[in-house]
Amino acid sequence: MSAVESDADEVKEVALRGLADVIMAFGFEEIITRPPPPSASDTSDTPTTPVRDEELHKRLVTIFAEHLDHELESVRTVAVEAVAKLMMLDELQSAPLFSHLAVLFFNPMTEDDALLRQCLSVFFSAYVFSSAEHTAVVEESFGITLQTIINAPARSPLKKVSLMNVAQFLISITDPVNALLTSAP
Repeated sequence: MSAVESDADEVKEVALRGLADVIMAFGFEEIITRPPPPSASDTSDTPTTPVRDEELHKRLVTIFAEHLDHELESVRTVAVEAVAKLMMLDELQSAPLFSHLAVLFFNPMTEDDALLRQCLSVFFSAYVFSSAEHTAVVEESFGITLQTIINAPARSPLKKVSLMNVAQFLISITDPVNALLTSAP
């Protein structure tokens, strides 16, 4: 994790990708669960319940979330790919994170980032129709996404984003009719 927090962007990019790969391979629970501390009074061979490290979980999620807005396109794209993959695998389920991805997708600043846009366009359609829980996350993100764009500072590129286009997009990806169309042979 310290490599992701380093100053060298190339190191951040590789470390983010590696961190995401480890989480995808083993899962958040395996990484953030620790054996309970040994107790002096505990001399039995009875298994004890592992302890979930909430601070570590929060730190890992924050690392990915913070890099979604990285100024360097390649680092930002790696963070987007990682969050999208972790959401698809149900390692992350967060309406604010989904909203952040949607805002990035519509942000004029990412217009020339073809890899980011391609990743998100594939992710959105695959994610929303893969489970009812995913659809609920997208529906919950609707208001968050629109509020983010509405509340953007006056000089923000988000002021150029059409709220109607964003709303129509979010409605269309949650429309069950579209699920049938995308799954048709």
